[in-house]
Amino acid sequence: MNTIEITLINGADGAIDEEASVVAAEETVRAFAAERRADEDAIKVALDQVFDTRPGQRLNMPFVINQALALMGVSQQPTNYTTLYERVHNFIKANSQGKTDKETKTVERPDSYFVSGRGKGNGLARRADLDALEADKLAQS
Repeated sequence: MNTIEITLINGADGAIDEEASVVAAEETVRAFAAERRADEDAIKVALDQVFDTRPGQRLNMPFVINQALALMGVSQQPTNYTTLYERVHNFIKANSQGKTDKETKTVERPDSYFVSGRGKGNGLARRADLDALEADKLAQS
């Protein structure tokens, strides 16, 4: 959930100017959404940098998030750490394959940016890296 503050505009008579207040609220929402998109772009760039240094490797989630935050300079802003940690974690979850149907073995988002798994030998990986490794294996066969 996101929270933003909206300021109501008063008319010359002191009453709330509903039309001007709605316009001001819309501008606030647009500015907030643009800021969030910029944050998501920065998160994606940082995550790509983490995986660029370890192509094809499956990494544990806390490591990936902490490395991305370090690349984003969050260590310089410790008061925002928890909020940004959650934002990066939510970005990864939203861009991963989602849940797997146990019967059909299909995933919610088969073309997701990230692939994650639990247990030994699993972890988080960039799908494109795994696809490239699989293609290399097939080419060498």
